[in-house]
Amino acid sequence: MRAAHILRERQIVLSTLKAAIAAIGSVAGRNMEILLHDLDQPEQSVVAIANGQLSGRVVGSPILAAPEQDQGFKALMQAANQPGCEPVILPDYPTVIKGRTLRSATAILRDSEGQPFASLCINIDNSGLDAALAFLTQLQPVTAAPPAVAVVEDAADMALLMTQIIDSALASSGQGRLNKQAKVEAV
Repeated sequence: MRAAHILRERQIVLSTLKAAIAAIGSVAGRNMEILLHDLDQPEQSVVAIANGQLSGRVVGSPILAAPEQDQGFKALMQAANQPGCEPVILPDYPTVIKGRTLRSATAILRDSEGQPFASLCINIDNSGLDAALAFLTQLQPVTAAPPAVAVVEDAADMALLMTQIIDSALASSGQGRLNKQAKVEAV
């Protein structure tokens, strides 16, 4: 039986995260699912969820209702095998939900004895954004070329870049070449 202080510690963390999920979920886009698992209740582990329509999960869903090939379980295994109390974070990995590939991140939280007890998961479906971007790209004229962008590596390149800009401006204005003083004044 876990000590009473460990159980209280876990309750405080779960309660705080539930409030955070409610707040973040109220402003997050419908393409972002945020959920909290209580790992002590695997058969009904989801204790808080925002935008559950992405995966179809609800409060009370089991941990086994997770997406196919969920790498969050990988983080759980890492947390169980690592010493310490710090959370184990698995950032930005792909997850497949209902045939769509989402970006996901998982944080496995551990109590002061180092035991995993909660999992905070975030899934983002960018398929709508990708479709909108593809549509907008189709609206761009075929002949439109992206603007040239100069990349400045260091200070020496800055002098060369400035010379090129000035020379280009002079050539397009018909001014011809200027001496160094005239270039300084132009800048």
